[in-house]
Amino acid sequence: MTRSSRTLPAKFRFVFFDLDGTLYDMVAAIDAALQVTIETACNRLGKDQKQAPFYLQRFWQEYSSDSQAAELLEPVEWLRLLFYRTLDLGPIGKEAALAEQLVRQGINEFRQRMKPFPPVRKLLDQLQQQQIGCGIISNGTSKWQRPKLEVLGLDKYFPAETLFFPDEQGVRKPDPKIFQSALENCGVQAREAIFVGDSPVTDVPGALAVGMTVIWLNRYQLTAPAVGHLPGRLLEARSFSEVATIIGSLSKSDQEAL
Repeated sequence: MTRSSRTLPAKFRFVFFDLDGTLYDMVAAIDAALQVTIETACNRLGKDQKQAPFYLQRFWQEYSSDSQAAELLEPVEWLRLLFYRTLDLGPIGKEAALAEQLVRQGINEFRQRMKPFPPVRKLLDQLQQQQIGCGIISNGTSKWQRPKLEVLGLDKYFPAETLFFPDEQGVRKPDPKIFQSALENCGVQAREAIFVGDSPVTDVPGALAVGMTVIWLNRYQLTAPAVGHLPGRLLEARSFSEVATIIGSLSKSDQEAL
């Protein structure tokens, strides 16, 4: 899918990325971490471990039904809340010690399972070699997102001044203001920048609204967002390998046709 309303420059100077779900498979990491953590909970509560898949499914159902709260709450808060709901721990505070243990274990297991998509480091190395800047625009708070880059081994690619989080910017995606702030702080014009993100709701419209070229990482074959006549250009990739291929094409001076 390609939608364009303007002429692309010969070269791009900057690529901004979303973090969760874009540079690494957040859902797979959470899923694997939860399986281990829920098995621990079953042992502590005297529940049959064969029920772990049921509780895992229930966790995701609870998460999906309250995804807005998950974005607004700190990870510790929403994990604690979801464990209480998923495992029927009773009123908040009744199983406080167990809940805290599960939260700590869940976060530690999650961090151990965070791995960047295989092409990510190769692409970032290439961008560095081409002197193309790299930044992050994420809806997660800086307290949690900065350490993730370290765990992923990607922090060396993203200078502190190219990281943009809602608690520091006072605004969150999809508001175009956070994208505009990133452009201004990095000294780059929208027509010189690419944004890569996986959410058709939070990533695509805001970046398009300021005139950036957006590569939508649509790994789950979601329906394309209705973006109307926004000034940016929208491209679609089904894998991070496709993202790397598209960026390689866009960064060439001869503007290879996509």
